[in-house]
Amino acid sequence: MGVRKMKFNVSVDSFVCGSKSHYICEDYAIHYSDPNGNFCLAIVCDGCSSSAHTDVGARIIAHIIKKYMVDRLSWGMYPDWSEIWKATLKKSIEISHILNIGENDIACLFSTALILFSFKECVHIYIYGDGSFVRSFNDGGYVIDTIIPPQNAPDYMIYQYDYTLRSKYLEMVAGEYSKIQTTFIHKNWSNTVIEENIMEEKIWTDRPVVYTYPLKTKKIKDISIFSDGIGSFIKPNAENLSIINNVQALHSFKSYTGDFVKKRCKGFMRECNTNGYSNADDFSMATIHIEYEE
Repeated sequence: MGVRKMKFNVSVDSFVCGSKSHYICEDYAIHYSDPNGNFCLAIVCDGCSSSAHTDVGARIIAHIIKKYMVDRLSWGMYPDWSEIWKATLKKSIEISHILNIGENDIACLFSTALILFSFKECVHIYIYGDGSFVRSFNDGGYVIDTIIPPQNAPDYMIYQYDYTLRSKYLEMVAGEYSKIQTTFIHKNWSNTVIEENIMEEKIWTDRPVVYTYPLKTKKIKDISIFSDGIGSFIKPNAENLSIINNVQALHSFKSYTGDFVKKRCKGFMRECNTNGYSNADDFSMATIHIEYEE
């Protein structure tokens, strides 16, 4: 007896929300859907606020990654994280030198890169730096993973450029590791939300965070990536707004047609303005939605 191949459709969208604290938004997000439906992808980049022209660098990195991944995936080839790393560094450094941005052109490339893509019945995540990634399930539950860098200093891709940059970063973090904090959210019989912070995992400093989620179980509804600005919302009394609150609100999509992430982000920002909430940092969001066929 033959094995029935699983059928599903995916939708992808992304959006960037600026903040009042940044005159120029230093986040960037981009997405792409294969016309033949074989894959889709999204990229979120967050430029370092203390480095010059990282709004430009974030865009350069995102577009280089997009081109590399579309070329690979269009040929049915899996995009290896180390090859993305090498190709992005080589091309982005070339472009920064050509543009001659500022006294130290490669300083504009101090940016995170979060990659989300669907390929061969799986959704994959690569994260260079920090940010959050979220899975929402058809039963109403969520898993939120947040990368917490040492001393709030993300391990940017550009630190792999040469020994001097790498050494300076390792000296700055003084042997500390980035960590992943995982939060599980589900509902019990009385519809009460239960939160469990039960796992903290160390991350190696010489490679990105890499996860693969098979879709065969038909449990996952959405997978999203966020820049770290998702955790920067504050109330009028200066109290932090829970990232759990933000994630749930941003996943309350009314539909998955068209610019569904853009619509939800704009709606969320309107709700925040009404309640007097504000974000101290720019934030970006990208989501892949999975619709399973019966």
